[in-house]
Amino acid sequence: MQGSASEGSDRTQVKRQKTAGNGAAESDGLSTGHAGSEPAQAQAQGQGHHSIQPLWGEAQLPTSSQIWQPAAQQAGLAQQGATANTAAASQILGDTWQDAILSLCDNYLFFSELEARDQDTLTSLSRYDDGASLVGYDFSTDGMARDGASDAGQRKAAYRYRHISGLYLKGLEGIVTSRGKLHKYAELYRETDELPRVHHVVVTAGQLIPTVGKLLAFRLDPHFAPADIYSSRNHGKGWCFDMIQARFGKDSQFCVIGDGPEEESAAAARDWPFVRVLLTPVAKSAAAPPDANVSAYATALTDTMAPDATGTLGHAFLDLTVDTLAQVVADWWSAY
Repeated sequence: MQGSASEGSDRTQVKRQKTAGNGAAESDGLSTGHAGSEPAQAQAQGQGHHSIQPLWGEAQLPTSSQIWQPAAQQAGLAQQGATANTAAASQILGDTWQDAILSLCDNYLFFSELEARDQDTLTSLSRYDDGASLVGYDFSTDGMARDGASDAGQRKAAYRYRHISGLYLKGLEGIVTSRGKLHKYAELYRETDELPRVHHVVVTAGQLIPTVGKLLAFRLDPHFAPADIYSSRNHGKGWCFDMIQARFGKDSQFCVIGDGPEEESAAAARDWPFVRVLLTPVAKSAAAPPDANVSAYATALTDTMAPDATGTLGHAFLDLTVDTLAQVVADWWSAY
């Protein structure tokens, strides 16, 4: 994929959690969305307050009709194309993770009680903790809310943070003992791993060995496997793109991100979306819309440069976001 509960709490940040489906890229490179082996990851960001859904409630296990169903089935789009299916399944899966996380926090980690008492670390209130044993301690009747910010209230909050630290060391399986709930987590993990996801490759006009050195020097090697580094020096970027398409299959969704005319032309020849990277400084202006805040380079070429797949003249590399690229991929390939 960035105060008060409506502005910056953990509950707020999880509100618009999403699961990555398609779309991401590297400068002077190419990304392909396909069903690979890397786990997709949910991204948390957003606004507004969230209420826990009964699906993950603590009072009782859900009935068979309430058990969470695979995201693709909930979306009801299994027969309507891979793109729509993936996008809808990703959104539903992200929402389901959201509910699961918030339920875990409220039911086991006192989040509903401690949300207004957020701390920097789990030991921030340790000065109020008298070290009393918590074996048999009844958190539900100790009256912490009534005590407010008094020393007594802070001591009871410190008890909770100490208890949370102990639970954290046990791990999820040590906290959630219900087989039904652990089964639902297992289903979430499985569905997340099965979603199509982004695979990054880099295609460079430079020589292969110096490119490998550059990736190492800039610490980009964790993001590119050795087999994902292509040099177009001998055969051109179009040839490399054809190799990549043959490797991942024509059913994969491709997106090219780069700063040169060769990759732009090669992408157009294959009807792939192209996102232009502007490597020159960007003149920021609070009064002007984003499209007007392009670099001097782009401004000078306005008469000859066509908009890219985002509908703009391009983006400064650091201004590219996962959401922007994901939207480009979804919009472009939805027509197929």
